Amino acid sequence: MNRITICFCVFGIFTFFNQEMLFIASEDILSGLKLPTSTILLCSVAPLTITKIIAPWFIQKIPYVIKVFFVALCMTLGLSLIVFVEDIKVKLVGIALNSVATGTSEVTFLGLTSFYPQTYISAFVAGTGITCLVSPLYYTGKRRGEEQNREEGEMAQKKLG
Repeated sequence: MNRITICFCVFGIFTFFNQEMLFIASEDILSGLKLPTSTILLCSVAPLTITKIIAPWFIQKIPYVIKVFFVALCMTLGLSLIVFVEDIKVKLVGIALNSVATGTSEVTFLGLTSFYPQTYISAFVAGTGITCLVSPLYYTGKRRGEEQNREEGEMAQKKLG
């Protein structure tokens, strides 16, 4: 396995990691609200599908550096909106931004595989599959760690108080 194969596998992981994480975290994002979980799916799937349909018509004219910068900017801004803003409408915009970034990333990196042998398409697809396993494990571990920290903090407060 050479480094280009590993790079395409990592591209696949990075492309879908946030998307999978948002699906797993959808109940937490909507906690305390009377919105169905399908709201997250709609805000995610609609921009993703539209991006995958429209982007191939013009994206090949844009340099790869700009495409990757756009993907990184959308993912960072989207996650920032989801994490740091309390308004649910803004969180849904953040989810949509992540979906646009995911669609753009997929179209970009799958297009890039056309310059390489078939093996690299398989590496990209393997990366997307790895994400389906790694992302839920990461989120579950992160949540469990937060719950343990909160429980330890509460026990320390009881001892002091």
